[in-house]
Amino acid sequence: MFYAKIVDHQTLTSGANNANNAVLSLTPIATGNDWSDFSGIFDLCRVKRVVHHVNLNVSGSALSGSVSWGVAHDPANSGTYSTLKQLLEAKAHIGPIALFNNVATSPDFVSSKTGYFKFSAPLEQQRITQDATGGTAALVGGGWFGCLDATAIVAFLKPYCPALGSGVVSNIDIYTEYHCEFKWRT
Repeated sequence: MFYAKIVDHQTLTSGANNANNAVLSLTPIATGNDWSDFSGIFDLCRVKRVVHHVNLNVSGSALSGSVSWGVAHDPANSGTYSTLKQLLEAKAHIGPIALFNNVATSPDFVSSKTGYFKFSAPLEQQRITQDATGGTAALVGGGWFGCLDATAIVAFLKPYCPALGSGVVSNIDIYTEYHCEFKWRT
């Protein structure tokens, strides 16, 4: 067995005065070169833990009052959130994170020391299959899966930030750490 930490980075950008919400499939094989190095050597992997680091940056004209945003980790459901209330009902989430100011170029954040908020989430241990929006997804949770299995989804990450005002664009920056265990089939 071999243990490794692999990091993935994604940024979600809203349109001007649009909510920033999406569903990100946490798919380890999509992390790029680091993953291909390990998948060229090992047959099987399981993700023991995920840690998310999230940050919000905004730009544009005046914000429309105080707003709150957040990110949730969902082990099974691939639907988007359309309100902050839905996000807060998730078992593993970070938020609400308040944003106060009327100038989008220099907002006041209730912020962490590094500027990124960090949270982790438990992983289901069994492999299950679920119908996801737009097709079938193989949810592996914390179970073993083939290193070349492009359909292996650990969970779903769901950010939500409401519309921030006319001309204001939000960028949610997310780094996900996959703490992995690798092995050979034999």
